[in-house]
Amino acid sequence: MVGKIELKNTQPSAVAYNEYRAALEGANLEDSKNGSNKVITIEAEQVSLKSRQSIRAKYVRDPQVTPYAYKHRVMNVLDGYSFGESGDRVSYPFTVEESGYYELTFKYSQDTNNGMPTNRRIEIDGEVPFKELEHYAFHYSSGWKNETLQDENRVPYQIYLHKGEHTLTLSIDNAKIREIYHELLRTLEAIDITAQHVNRLTGGLIDKERTWKIETYIPEIAAYLQGIAAKIEEQKLALIAQTQNDDLPVITELEIAEQLIREFIQDPEQLPHYMTKFNEGPSSAYGKIKSVLPMLVYNPLHLDKIYVHNGGELPAPKANLLTRTVENTKAFFYTFANPRYVQAAEIDDDTVEIWVNQSRLYVEIIQRMIDEEFTPETGIKINLSILPDENKIVLSNAADSTPDAALGVSHGRPFELALRGIIENLRTYDGFYELAEQYHPGAFIPFIYDEGVYAFPETQDVKMLFYRKDILDFLGEEPPETWDDVVSLVPMLQKYDMNFYTPLGSDNAYKGFDVTTPFIYQFGGQLYDETGTKTVIHKDGAYQAFEFMTDLFTVYNVPVTTSEFFQSFRNGKTPVGIGDANTYIQLKHAAPELAGQWGILPIPGVKNKAGIIERWDPTYGSASIIFKNSDKKEAAWEFIKWWASAETQSAFSYNIQATLGDKFLYMTANLEGFENSAWPSDSKDVILEQWKWIQATGKVPGDYVLEREISNAWNQVVFDKQNPRIAIDNAVKIINRELERKLNEFGYIENGNMIKPYVVPMLENVENWVRTNGK
Repeated sequence: MVGKIELKNTQPSAVAYNEYRAALEGANLEDSKNGSNKVITIEAEQVSLKSRQSIRAKYVRDPQVTPYAYKHRVMNVLDGYSFGESGDRVSYPFTVEESGYYELTFKYSQDTNNGMPTNRRIEIDGEVPFKELEHYAFHYSSGWKNETLQDENRVPYQIYLHKGEHTLTLSIDNAKIREIYHELLRTLEAIDITAQHVNRLTGGLIDKERTWKIETYIPEIAAYLQGIAAKIEEQKLALIAQTQNDDLPVITELEIAEQLIREFIQDPEQLPHYMTKFNEGPSSAYGKIKSVLPMLVYNPLHLDKIYVHNGGELPAPKANLLTRTVENTKAFFYTFANPRYVQAAEIDDDTVEIWVNQSRLYVEIIQRMIDEEFTPETGIKINLSILPDENKIVLSNAADSTPDAALGVSHGRPFELALRGIIENLRTYDGFYELAEQYHPGAFIPFIYDEGVYAFPETQDVKMLFYRKDILDFLGEEPPETWDDVVSLVPMLQKYDMNFYTPLGSDNAYKGFDVTTPFIYQFGGQLYDETGTKTVIHKDGAYQAFEFMTDLFTVYNVPVTTSEFFQSFRNGKTPVGIGDANTYIQLKHAAPELAGQWGILPIPGVKNKAGIIERWDPTYGSASIIFKNSDKKEAAWEFIKWWASAETQSAFSYNIQATLGDKFLYMTANLEGFENSAWPSDSKDVILEQWKWIQATGKVPGDYVLEREISNAWNQVVFDKQNPRIAIDNAVKIINRELERKLNEFGYIENGNMIKPYVVPMLENVENWVRTNGK
């Protein structure tokens, strides 16, 4: 039994500034005069407490920004791009030597959001001193500016501080803009619903010679449009009142959106002809409102310094021309003396040299982890260098100047290097099998040649089914689980001028293994016979898969080219489709108006005789290798074991997020490492479920021609209307000739006879290479 439940705000509301000052003066404080003349300077990059680990400092090259050094990159600014999300919070301790009244001045720049002000909640010792600091607005400023907290008459606020330790806290609170934001979201939803009603009537046909009687079938259409326009006007006025500025670009965008809607109120019959002005594309009313939304809730503010003072003159926020000229000249001439540029990198005999095919920021993070964790634990020194082009590996091998190991190598490169004896077989090293247990065995398939495994997986991508919940609800359909479901769903989508997307229908004419083999494996087909000398794509399940791959486009009219799935998914033209991890990140961070309206599932598959849906898909990523010419192979292997472990991979994902922000996500191939990584938890289960169906394609000398000819055959059927059987039979002849030629070149075939077996690594036998018991 429950007797009483209370829900209440235990935090008393802050009083206005006038009441705050009156209360202090009435309290008869012992020392109510101005405080110490000494200016207390807080460096904004030196945060003592932050609400998210991705809030970070950054380097700005400006002699007036402190600390500054012309010789080095110094972290000297709180990066506003990392401190801009609702709820973000940072705190700074400071000490007051004398009780009294003080002013607060912030040196900031705010050059984003098209002139929109950004707001901060300012607290002293955990409390907002007075109401005006609950949502203090920092206005647009492309350069550095000193802003003393002040009222509308530019009279500075004075805050009473007792002698001793204090804490200044800045946080982002979007409460004042929340209602406007959500009302605009509801307006977008109303535009979407109206467009769906129109499409239900017209089927998405655009024929300007046809006259539609929209009001006959949707009598309330004018009232709908009038309500939408009124809502836009209402939120525009609320935004003007909030920002005290009617000349902002976001206001103009809302005015254009309202004008576009009002044009249709006069003549609703024009809606089917001009959906690009209503809800399709960035120039539509929908697109204009959508462009405004991120600016309302994203509040970046770069901070250099915070001054606690009682008036007086503060340092100028910007350096003058003479200072900038002198500092730039010093930095220029130092480049001629900087050892980084005038001396070649020296690697001593005890240091392992490793090339990394990643960006400079990633390399810096990895090197820091090595210096802080790996080297102190093992005593092995590691020097990382950026690998700008993988072709450098082959050239350096020819010059006998390869490093000891490399990270981030693309999935197709290890086989080529192994074939030529350039890299090591990692199966022979201690601890290989124990470490491999943390990975899906299918992830190793591209790195297997003969009896060896020549690389260790680092990352792997994933494909997922993305679907719009709102649109499928409108259609009364469920997201497809199998390709039969897709075939059943496509006519319903096309009825409303929508469609399904598969990566086969991308704008890339070359259809690689990543988009063709999922169908082949799901239909139970294979690429090679047991010897690897011939292809079997014209037989059984493989040919059935090829026919279905072409029928999707020739029979069911799935779009042959979709230039950008993310955009077509976002605007509702393609509400169901297959995307990758990058699509997930884009929707998560670049489509705020779709929050809660989309979901993900494993990709569609084919139901086998046992009733299990087979969702096979090759997942590719990067890998680590060790060079055969290295004289530090054991040390390099110790490093790879540490780097590929679940703990290190998980920690690296968090370090990337902490350094670069939430939008930078790292997808490790280590299954345990991924479970414990910084990847958002709302999608981990789906990704891990899809990873159970990893089936990469084993490498065979000459396999490039197989990949190319499947692509060519698909293009011939889809674009040239060739018979599928003829196209695939012609491809088989070309493929078999090239496979035989390459196996002859590498000593597997002589005089037309196979003199030693070539075992093609497949899902059925891969565990013979990567598991101790072969199971």
